[in-house]
Amino acid sequence: MASGRREHERQLDAMPAQAAPAHVEILSPAAAIAFPDQWYEIMDERHFWMRWRTRAFLQQCRALSISTETPLSVLEIGCGQGILRQMLESATGWTVDAVDLNAGALFHSAPGRGRTALYNIHDRAPALAAGYDAILLFDVIEHIDDPVSFMNSALYHLKPGGYVFINVPALQSLYSKFDVAVGHCRRYNKATLETELAKAGIRKVDDRYWGLTMLPLLALRKLWLSLRSEDPGTGTTVVQRGLVPPGRLADSVLTAMMRVETGAIADPPLGTSLLYVGQAG
Repeated sequence: MASGRREHERQLDAMPAQAAPAHVEILSPAAAIAFPDQWYEIMDERHFWMRWRTRAFLQQCRALSISTETPLSVLEIGCGQGILRQMLESATGWTVDAVDLNAGALFHSAPGRGRTALYNIHDRAPALAAGYDAILLFDVIEHIDDPVSFMNSALYHLKPGGYVFINVPALQSLYSKFDVAVGHCRRYNKATLETELAKAGIRKVDDRYWGLTMLPLLALRKLWLSLRSEDPGTGTTVVQRGLVPPGRLADSVLTAMMRVETGAIADPPLGTSLLYVGQAG
């Protein structure tokens, strides 16, 4: 897995501070990121997976009586182009400060209610210490070689008793060429995620899978990608094959699956992703 990640790791275009958009603060240097540009070209607020993830998360908050109307102060770590921040600030009363080390992605983000910053959480800026009601790490820690150390730095920014919101890809049996292409070190189940986060002193409040109805599709994706290679003639990549529905009909079917599952199954027994809510201490 490590060799696969190294193949895809590269220094993204770290624009100088003076080239940053007015809404982006520069608090740390940009860094090499093992993450493909194609993700940002494909994934926006209209993509069925982004809507499914947000919908499942908001349902989880409601089930736990975590108010989406209360103006919580949230730190999103690994925000990319800030799509999740846009979706959550549209659906809640929260103010989300969005930070990342990927200048190429961050500088294409749109302003939100909260701050936007190029920031390394390991720098532990004193002005951000214990400043947030919640930290948000959606599809981040599966990219980290040492997630416990990473979580310790993330928790530096959290108020006592604050929430930890996490989403990760689920089920190591589904690990495929797609995971390698997007820089995943691993996929999780409930036990492995709970054990890892407990080492950082995080107490589980709730965890639940989502994407139950996508399980056969990801199994087929793994098989299909194992039999194919990238096509340099068309520019098709493993990432594109893994993320783009093959036509409007497929997108409509996947959207219908999202509506049925999120409307009928509050806590699926398995899924392609895993949402976790915890608290420090």
